Amino acid sequence: MTNQRKRMLTDALLAGVIGYGLVVLFFVVVNLAQGRSPFYTAALLGSAVFGGLRDPALLQIEPGMVLAFNGIHLVAFLLFGLFAAWLVYETELHPEFWYLGFVLFLSAAVLSYAVVLAFTVLVGALVSPWLVVASTAIGALGMAGYLAGVHRPLLRFIATEAGREEAVPRVGRAD
Repeated sequence: MTNQRKRMLTDALLAGVIGYGLVVLFFVVVNLAQGRSPFYTAALLGSAVFGGLRDPALLQIEPGMVLAFNGIHLVAFLLFGLFAAWLVYETELHPEFWYLGFVLFLSAAVLSYAVVLAFTVLVGALVSPWLVVASTAIGALGMAGYLAGVHRPLLRFIATEAGREEAVPRVGRAD
């Protein structure tokens, strides 16, 4: 395995763990602020997905449900981290196509939000969709911040390219 590939996989792992960790921290804070167990949301969603729970009043916080939901959640963030790190490395290899990487990243973000919103429909009104969207945005921003910090030269190149004004021919206008 090349050093570049090892670096990409390390970045993917760290970005995914950062995103996952921020979402977990977000819900721990929300749960504690609401006077609930820090594991409440994970237990609720795990019980809804794996146990068919539809009434939050019947929730019993069980380690199995918390771990099962967090496992799926971690895998999802690791996969998104892998995709984001791959885009960064491809952009470093072909910097002139930075805009293509940006569009692909935005497309993946929109798809991720669609999956998140579909998931909130699956679990019904157990968790506010806005909390899920806000936590996902915080996780994604954390991942992007980590990758931007590690790849500052690429970020500077993109900022320079995006800010450069090139002469655009004016067709059909007389000034």
